[in-house]
Amino acid sequence: VQSEYLFELGGENKELAKAEALELLKTENYRPKKGFEEDQITIIKVSKELTLKTIKRLGMTKRVSKIILSSGQKNIEKVIEQLPLLELGKSSFAIRQICKNEVSERKIAVKIGERISIDNKIDLDNPDVKILFYTGSRTIISILEENSTTSYKSCLKHHVRYRPYFSPISIHPR
Repeated sequence: VQSEYLFELGGENKELAKAEALELLKTENYRPKKGFEEDQITIIKVSKELTLKTIKRLGMTKRVSKIILSSGQKNIEKVIEQLPLLELGKSSFAIRQICKNEVSERKIAVKIGERISIDNKIDLDNPDVKILFYTGSRTIISILEENSTTSYKSCLKHHVRYRPYFSPISIHPR
């Protein structure tokens, strides 16, 4: 079963982040194929569903979400009409926009929310599932599970700006 995933790449070095994701997926035997790319996002098709262990190994990717709808159509209202009813079980959810632009996040969130069962609770602070939408030259709607976090934030802990001293040498000069 082929699956498509939306990778939101870190802003430090987009090409390196893309190479890291592709090489990791090759190593883990997912047979990745590059798809659509724009700004800080890229779509990668894989031969099977990604495991949480694989997602956690990504250090230069902010988020990885499973695509439920991707369309070349720019009119998001027409794209949402194609969206099937979303079964989220008993999970709480939030709807978020990737890459803010001229489209009203609130209006689109209401339209996407109409495609979700009324039994599911909305939790904007700590949802079990985030439904993400991207509008650019393509319209993409994807689902991000709560526990599918990458190592991006933990890698930022070691950033040079968080070190007590910055110096090109490793020993303090005192």
